[in-house]
Parts: sequence; C-alpha cells; structure tokens
Amino acid sequence: MYGERYFSFVQRLLLSLFLITFVLWITWPALHPDTIPQETILQESAARVPVMASYQGEFGNIRISTQGGLTLGYAYLLINGEAVGDFGTGSLTVRVYPGDILELDCQLYDKAVHFSVEALSASINKDYLLEMVSCYGDISKVGVIVFH
Repeated sequence: MYGERYFSFVQRLLLSLFLITFVLWITWPALHPDTIPQETILQESAARVPVMASYQGEFGNIRISTQGGLTLGYAYLLINGEAVGDFGTGSLTVRVYPGDILELDCQLYDKAVHFSVEALSASINKDYLLEMVSCYGDISKVGVIVFH
C-alpha cells in the first residue's frame, strides 16, 4: 500500500516535471528573443569579391575591419539605419546594393574606435566611401554604395 502511493507520487512528479520542461522549451524563444543567436554574417577572405547580377539586381560585398583587429562586440555596422552585424571578430563582410548608406554605430564606446574599409567588390566606386573612419561614441558615416 505504501509502495503503491510512493510509486504513484513519483510518477506524477516526473510527468509534471517533463510537462513543465517541455512547455518552457517551446515558449522560451518567444519570451526571451534576445537569447536567440543572430544570423551569421557572410565572412569572405578574398581581397576582391566579384559583383554579380541576380534577380535582386546588382550587388557587391564590402569588408570593414577594426584597426589593430580589436574585437568590438558592441560596435555595429548599419546599412540604411539598420544594424546588420557587429565587430565581435574584428572584421565584418556584408552584401551591399546600390544606394545603401553605410554607418558605424559606436555609441557604447567612450573612447575613439578606428575602422578601415579592407576590401570591396571591383565594381563599387570607392570615391563615395571613406577608407578610414573614426568613431567617438557616436554614429559615423562610412559612405554610400555607388557602382561604376
């Protein structure tokens, strides 16, 4: 009699724990969206990345790096005002389209942070981009993407 009640209690307890765990596993991403990993930004190693035409139109790639390879996880690259990646690895390569406005958001740093445009597709006109950009706790403009 005592063994049956104990077994029944343990069975209900385990079932309850399983259900609670399952519900939390399903609902956690919705309740805490900041813990979901961001999509990995395309990292390219080539110094020159070709421009390609696609159904989306002409596009190219640009790589911006921190001076000295510093890892700055709270410095963000903005394209048209939206953050597309951070400099947690010291370098960031992204796809760009004609007319995109590139900016660096370093508002969380109280010291000067320096960046350089390391590589860009051959068809991107570099005259509209700054080669070196320094941020002083603000948002600094890198330039506008214009193709030849």
